[in-house]
Amino acid sequence: MSETVRFLFVLGILVWGHEIAAQRLGLLPPTTRWEQLVHDSLRIIYPAGQEATARRVASMMLKTGVTDPVSNHCRYKPISVLLQPRTNIANGYVGLAPYRSEFYLQPHENPFRLGSLPWADLLAIHEMRHVQQVNAANTGLSHLVKFVFGDLVYAGMYNLAIPDWYREGDAVYAETKFTKQGRGRLSLFTLPFRERLKTTDAWEYYTVRNGSFRMYTPDHYSMGYLMVQYGNRIFGEATWDTIVKRAPRFEKLFGPFSGVMRENYGRRNKGFYQDAMKWYQHQWKQIALPEIVYPEVSLLPRDRDQTYFDMQYSQVDEAGRLFAAVTTFDRTMAICQLSPNGRRKKIVSVGLQQNTYFDTQGDRFVWTELRYDPRWARMDKNVIVVYDRRRSLKYSIRPDKGYFMPSLDSTGDTIIALHTDEKGLHQLHLLSSTDGRLLHSFPNPDNLYLGYPQFAEDGRSIIATARNVVGQMCIIRQDRISGEFTQITPYSYAVLGRPNLQGHWIYLTAGWGDLDQVYAVDLQDGTFYQMSGGNSAHYDPVWDPVQEDVVCTQYRLDGSKLVRLSGNPDDWKRIETDDGVKPVQGATTRNFMEEPEGKREFAIKPYSPWANAINVHSWRVTADDPVWGVQVQSDNILNNIALTTGYEYNRNTKAEGPYLQARLGIWYPEILMGISRTSREIRTSDGRQFRVTNDRVNAGLALPLVFTPGVYQQALRLSSNYFAGFGRLRPRVEGIDDFRFNYITHRAQFVSSRLRAYRQAMPSWGQRFDVSYSHEVTGATISQLYMATDVAVPGVGPAHYLILHAEYMRQDIREGSIQLGSLYAGARGFDVVDGTNQYRVGFTYGFPLWYPDMGFGNIFYSRRIRLQPFFDLAYTDDERFTFSGMKSLGAELLVDFDFPPVSIGLRYARLLEGYTGNANRFELFIPSQRF
Repeated sequence: MSETVRFLFVLGILVWGHEIAAQRLGLLPPTTRWEQLVHDSLRIIYPAGQEATARRVASMMLKTGVTDPVSNHCRYKPISVLLQPRTNIANGYVGLAPYRSEFYLQPHENPFRLGSLPWADLLAIHEMRHVQQVNAANTGLSHLVKFVFGDLVYAGMYNLAIPDWYREGDAVYAETKFTKQGRGRLSLFTLPFRERLKTTDAWEYYTVRNGSFRMYTPDHYSMGYLMVQYGNRIFGEATWDTIVKRAPRFEKLFGPFSGVMRENYGRRNKGFYQDAMKWYQHQWKQIALPEIVYPEVSLLPRDRDQTYFDMQYSQVDEAGRLFAAVTTFDRTMAICQLSPNGRRKKIVSVGLQQNTYFDTQGDRFVWTELRYDPRWARMDKNVIVVYDRRRSLKYSIRPDKGYFMPSLDSTGDTIIALHTDEKGLHQLHLLSSTDGRLLHSFPNPDNLYLGYPQFAEDGRSIIATARNVVGQMCIIRQDRISGEFTQITPYSYAVLGRPNLQGHWIYLTAGWGDLDQVYAVDLQDGTFYQMSGGNSAHYDPVWDPVQEDVVCTQYRLDGSKLVRLSGNPDDWKRIETDDGVKPVQGATTRNFMEEPEGKREFAIKPYSPWANAINVHSWRVTADDPVWGVQVQSDNILNNIALTTGYEYNRNTKAEGPYLQARLGIWYPEILMGISRTSREIRTSDGRQFRVTNDRVNAGLALPLVFTPGVYQQALRLSSNYFAGFGRLRPRVEGIDDFRFNYITHRAQFVSSRLRAYRQAMPSWGQRFDVSYSHEVTGATISQLYMATDVAVPGVGPAHYLILHAEYMRQDIREGSIQLGSLYAGARGFDVVDGTNQYRVGFTYGFPLWYPDMGFGNIFYSRRIRLQPFFDLAYTDDERFTFSGMKSLGAELLVDFDFPPVSIGLRYARLLEGYTGNANRFELFIPSQRF
């Protein structure tokens, strides 16, 4: 296959594979009053009351853009940035279809993962770098494709031209370069590579770039940062800018980035990665310390030998019982009790989380879970879940916005947790663990972010970590009566983890030195004593009152394991602390976060929810078998108005035609409107051929709802649509006149699925129900009832699944009636002839056949290949059908590609009964996403 053919094939897959299910429209309720801060190169859109944050974000983004541009001559397109203060998720992105950015303003609770810097400031630097990258890539062939096809296909070109590891690594470098911290200075960020290179060679390039189901691999953020920094050392930052500007031109049609890399470095991406890893391996070996082997907490061989078995946030109660949050590749996170002989007993499974932290006292456990708002995509609650093991009782404590890091007192009756509101204000809340009542809220005049609050043993104060306005951390004590703060340790940029109190000692992990280690802090004078060491990092220490030592997690690539540290102060080493700023190559002396915002003038004005109502950005191929089509798409910046127009074809009914649809998500129910024309050829029993054409307009309501009850996620969509139309038969037939029709379609769709583990392609438990009914109001007869269900149940292995299918359709097909297009699939692999009544039942058993971790020509990459044997039994009462029953048996081979992000199936079906032609069928298909 030539390089040009390969490129065009991949481009087609990118257009084809970007089919996405209809998203929920509406970010925040219609009562939200939006405002905008306008500059000639960006626009910050925010809910009223967030002006100070908007000014700060705008100033930081402009400062980043001016200081370190990728190119001064790119086709710059101003970016619209939405600030989202009502979500509890810490995230941010720059999207291309449509072109916009969103900042989720909630800081992440674990500072070892994202640091302790002010979150909005960090997002501004990081995401502005992505804006620069996107605009620099709008050149050459990429620009031509963007002009012709729009942003969606341009996004595919951008992904082909600029690998994700470079995009994220470069953005992480920017946040590290212009601040006193950034992820580049966090030990945990690059720790997987350091741990891997201690004993063996680096992961294969394609494996670490795309991930693996066979082994743990780090993400492309840390990989990219290390490669960017290696390039900075070898050939300098200016060369990276040259590569980024040339690769999108596709001068090297196959491997555009890799080809330009070879011109500038001498080797392609893979060789560059290999050289970088050898260099880092040498550097890290030079600073390696003598290994220290700590006693491990016992595990059974079946757990110890798993591909990935991870234990986090260990807890030890007064009786010496040991608990941990356990996650594997094949099982979702659960709180487990570990016996001295290594046996593991699951206490309770945990739902949707952002951090696996939990606390326990007696038989009571507390943790947090995310609860999505049923209707609005950027509103959610981070609730405290209380589980009483003795009574098998679980309930949630709902905050105004979000609770984080709850901790129980010694009796288990009271909870202390950090509460945040949509204004970004932080307070410690004292709550009853029996009924969830708010007992007291503590003052926080400096708005410190108070992490992992713990009750002091005297019961008169709270110990917590604190982040100040510039991102420095310390340990503080807050008096429960007066609310006054006492600073225990000095502020520094060294990150601090969960504190655990025992006597006059505070045990915690801190980011001093090259590796995160466990320290004991003297409660009286704030002195740090190092407890762990060696060439492994250690986290989340907790005192064991029975064995009188400290249990902590030791970082390993096959999952962190629990080890024991000496509880004798004579074995510890006192350390001298500093400002916590770690040296990093390329860092400037500037700290954007401590610099004044400047005197920039911004225009402040209201932002209408109807703004950019028509914002055409892309066209694409759609595939929702049996319906295929081409579609032009328009979405506004606030994601509450979606317009689509296109042409589609139903391969079952052979109906085809153009359409225009509008969805308005401004209000609680979605408003649906549209106009379409469909036509199809029909053949009468005497061989005459006609074309039936129907013109329709429609209007209706839809209610898309999402629920997150614990370990399940559920989606419910209710809709009703009214259609009015005009039908005609050509050529005309005497006695058959043109006709009008009016009908209503009601539809209810419900999907409930259990959270999936990393290697699960389908949920272990899941249900999907789809019911629709259409009937005439006036005019021609229309009647169609369609019902379908899929039920997923566990298979033999944890990554296996069994799906039971059933569908039924009843419709009026008498002469003079109108037959609507249907979703009825019938026996897989064989065409369907629609009768008055028809049904199908069947099953699919799926399992992973191979985890190849294989890339092809730097374009394709697959982590998993699945096999799905199936059996279908179908029935129809259509008199034209020779056999009323059909039985098909076969198998589907599915290749799950990570790049491009699409699954492609090859189906073999053999008709056992009900067909007179060729009983063997092969076909390529894209599997529908059912759960």
